[in-house]
Amino acid sequence: MANVLNFIEQPNDSGDNPVRFNGTVSLNGDNLFVSGEDLNIVTVSVKLTYDQIQAGGGAIILPAIPGYGYRLKDITSGTDGDDFAGGDRDFTISDTINNTFWTTIPTASLTTKANAVWGDTALPFPTANSNNQISLENLAFRIIKSGGTTDYTSGQIDLLITAQIVENPPAP
Repeated sequence: MANVLNFIEQPNDSGDNPVRFNGTVSLNGDNLFVSGEDLNIVTVSVKLTYDQIQAGGGAIILPAIPGYGYRLKDITSGTDGDDFAGGDRDFTISDTINNTFWTTIPTASLTTKANAVWGDTALPFPTANSNNQISLENLAFRIIKSGGTTDYTSGQIDLLITAQIVENPPAP
């Protein structure tokens, strides 16, 4: 299944003067190619099945951008798709070298899905680092299986992730 990125106009932190992106975006493997102006907020709609997340190194949800990093602004989860079944694993959203963790979605939130926002029990803030932390340069973010011992046999996760793209973050 190909990755699909949906970019949505978002208000800035003060709630006025929307941040706009006027340009082109394309995804090739794990690389995001961006050209345009006024780019700093991206919203990505993510719908992934159990097998996409459990395969290999997980599923890329925000691709690496050379010279840039991410600061997470918000995560919400929805109830679209089937609840996860047949397993007991948590899912973690982290960078590809496990340096920055944004959330760990617990088994209970996967097997009985509910609408949730980042900071709720279903999508808790990170315990290992600040929820305002900037990722290291040129690292993708992914959702991977963590904890538990048994993989799921069915299910789909539906997330809406909003992140700020930050120029010149720390190097890995």
